[in-house]
Amino acid sequence: MIDRLTPSTPPENPAGARTSVQRSDAEFTLDAAAKAAPARLEGGVPATPPPEVLYALDRAQSVLSELASRQISMKFSVDESSKIRVELYDGDGKLIREVPPSHATAMLSGERPIGWLSN
Repeated sequence: MIDRLTPSTPPENPAGARTSVQRSDAEFTLDAAAKAAPARLEGGVPATPPPEVLYALDRAQSVLSELASRQISMKFSVDESSKIRVELYDGDGKLIREVPPSHATAMLSGERPIGWLSN
């Protein structure tokens, strides 16, 4: 039986912009930064992407730049059976290999180093 669960610490934002949540016995309270609501467009969409999204896009761009420096391009497609395909091409447009989508997303997020391509 689980008598008490304590909240886990939120993942650290690489950009350092995540607002902190402090715990008291009775309730969760937000600090002053969290109380200031971000500007939102009609429909509830934030006016600017959250810092986590900007960081992820920056990381993916860094990986794509590294691939380009090696003259490798990545092509995503969806076939007739709705299966996602990820193919890597060399500078001459020749197919190097097809990779599982999970490998491509792990590489773009920085979880998997680019070096595995040469294996």
